[in-house]
Amino acid sequence: MMQYRLGVLGGMGPQATNTFYQFIIDRTDAQTDQEHVSALILSDSGMPDRTSAILSGGRDQEAVYRRLLAGAKLLEGGWRRRPGRSSLSASSPGMTTG
Repeated sequence: MMQYRLGVLGGMGPQATNTFYQFIIDRTDAQTDQEHVSALILSDSGMPDRTSAILSGGRDQEAVYRRLLAGAKLLEGGWRRRPGRSSLSASSPGMTTG
């Protein structure tokens, strides 16, 4: 059986992230917890306002792009396990993990 993994860059409307994940859960044909899709969800509420960035252009758009890219890299790196550790690791420039 193929093991699917899902990375969600959310928090730009935290309720929308929650609703999206619930949508995934509700439509997954799973009889046990272990049959669900493995998911990492980054709820980044510090994301600059996208509407303002689109309307103003320039520097604001670049800030949103950099934050989205950092979040994508964080999700990508989060799937890598550190040798000898069972926990997921996550680190990316410009982002804090806790």
